[in-house]
Amino acid sequence: MLCAADLNSRFAGKEHDWRERRECNKAYAEAFRRKLKDRQPRWQLRNLLLRMGQRSRMRNSFLSRAPATDETRAQATRKRKPIMNYLKKYLSASFLMIAALFFAASSRPALAQSVPPLGTAQNFAVLAYSTITATGPVVISGNVGLSPGSAVTGFPPGGPAVVQNGQVYLGAGSLAGPAQFNAVLAYNNLKGQICPAGHDLSAPGILGTGGALTLTPGVYCFSSSASLIGTLTLNDGGDDNAVFIFQIGTTLVTAGSSQVKMSGGGRGPNVYWQIGTSATMGTSTIFRGNIIANASITMTTSATTTGRLFALGDLGVGGIAPGTGGAVTLDSNAVAALPGPTTAANGNISGHITDSNGNPVEGAVIRLNGTQNRKTITDANGSYNFDNVETTGAYTVAPSRPNLTFSPSQRSFSQFGQHTEATFVATSTDNGLNPLDTTEYFVRQQYLDFLGREPDESGFNFWVNNIESCGADANCRAVKRIDTAAAFFLSIEFQQTGYLVERTYQAAYGEMPNAPVPLKLGEFKPDTQEIGNGVIVNQTGWQTTLETNKQAFMTEFVQRARFTSVYPTTLSPIEFVDRMFMNAGVTPSDSDRMAAVNEFGGAPTIGDATARGQALRDVAENSTLQQQEFDRAFVLMEYFGYLRRDANSGPDTDFSGYNFWLTKLDSFNGNYANAEMVKAFLVAGEYRGRFPK
Repeated sequence: MLCAADLNSRFAGKEHDWRERRECNKAYAEAFRRKLKDRQPRWQLRNLLLRMGQRSRMRNSFLSRAPATDETRAQATRKRKPIMNYLKKYLSASFLMIAALFFAASSRPALAQSVPPLGTAQNFAVLAYSTITATGPVVISGNVGLSPGSAVTGFPPGGPAVVQNGQVYLGAGSLAGPAQFNAVLAYNNLKGQICPAGHDLSAPGILGTGGALTLTPGVYCFSSSASLIGTLTLNDGGDDNAVFIFQIGTTLVTAGSSQVKMSGGGRGPNVYWQIGTSATMGTSTIFRGNIIANASITMTTSATTTGRLFALGDLGVGGIAPGTGGAVTLDSNAVAALPGPTTAANGNISGHITDSNGNPVEGAVIRLNGTQNRKTITDANGSYNFDNVETTGAYTVAPSRPNLTFSPSQRSFSQFGQHTEATFVATSTDNGLNPLDTTEYFVRQQYLDFLGREPDESGFNFWVNNIESCGADANCRAVKRIDTAAAFFLSIEFQQTGYLVERTYQAAYGEMPNAPVPLKLGEFKPDTQEIGNGVIVNQTGWQTTLETNKQAFMTEFVQRARFTSVYPTTLSPIEFVDRMFMNAGVTPSDSDRMAAVNEFGGAPTIGDATARGQALRDVAENSTLQQQEFDRAFVLMEYFGYLRRDANSGPDTDFSGYNFWLTKLDSFNGNYANAEMVKAFLVAGEYRGRFPK
């Protein structure tokens, strides 16, 4: 039997064939089973283990060939645990199996791939040993850590990189230190997992040859380098938690525009790449998975990855010279770390903030840091909430808002139940700062002023991160604020709620007497809230809710006294529809006109309220009317939203201001940026004066 006797000559100092290792494991497993069956005393089995260990690379003085005595048996008993630790760290999988047989009396090791324990490294998107360099617009979702080094380039303040839902930790004394330690453990775990028969891809060492390759869950190995060319599809079978592990002896290099994708379209949180030296992502590569490289990682221009980038450097992993590598280099990339597997039911963290008199404090930013890194903002009642929080994590909750201090400054807790309450009391500092100048407060106001609701967490963070991506560039931030403000008027949610209300009044009544607009703020707000009640675009069921609200609103609208006085139920459907198109100022096509008339199903009058409402909606949603009213509504909503008044009230005694901005917007063909319309309202003293200091 060829195994332990030739261990030094065959396996020492070089990589050995996994098939030989497997045969070796089987042979020794059978030998141990026979000895256990013969009920040989356990100390003799231990002695045999020690003799085989002597022929391995351990060369430890406590592993002796001498026959066991009472003294040696006692020594072996005392050292059993250290032996196991040493075996785990240095011996091949053959000896790990033998040790498991001896101490656990088991002859069958687990061959299925498993997720490595990331520990505190799970919270990091980028970890490096020596340096982290960012060039161009780099966006990183998750924490960034460097240990033991402290040389980061291109990060705020002054740098183009943006860190979302996380922060930068520098030095071994920071959270990056223990995270790097856990990353090394994960690397060793991945490297030690068994690559089964048929999964050795060393020849030719190319993934995606000929343009595409599909792999099922498992462990795949390369004895030296690996290249990705074209598309690698990981067939997860619809299981988002499927585990894929790639063991690469030296380097991983991806060709330009290559990609890794999941067949089920999921995130692939359990895809791992264990790299013996360095990884280089080619230009515009779309990558997926957690890269743990022994040396360095380079992301070339426009490459993106969904996963983590860990560059270990000289951390005792072996295979590279001390002090070599450990750098992460980024160039106009996006790095999105994925959450690890959830092992416990999720809970929620909520609370509220009041001042010393018990009044609610709205617009305070609440940051949740720890196992998850998230951000929200308090509502009009001073309340906040984080749902779907992993209950086994450790967290810190901290509030902030200009001109206020908070007691306590933060709250920390771990292993909480399904619900945890964290409340704070705010005290004024009278610094005279305008909270509107903070990004989070500004974004929340757009939700309130245009959508009439508090922000949802995902949307809130999207718009905040959009502005914060500018870093310290004041001009960039100013432009982003203008674009963000305009985006709320242009959003699907507002176009289908507030803008629909404006067109409904235009179709029903035309312009008000001696005014270029069809309605007042007092009419606009409650009707917009009625249509928008419970509607959050992109949340489950939002289209159904919106459609239900629209139907109910139109049916209720046409039964109001004002409407029935203008349109008595004795009118014919044709008279009714023609009068509405006339008020709208639209000459409809024959098909549009008859579609509205046909809502009555041939009835001689408009007595059916549901049909009246649907016909009104047909006119209000007419494409010509939508184009015609767009700029007029845009200007009017600046008054309704930012100044919270009618265009002819307050400092304005007539519509001259409204007409000025409408003329200017029209002269720039609706380009709000060139017309500087949105900008003018945002910097207006009347608008900025709304907010407490």
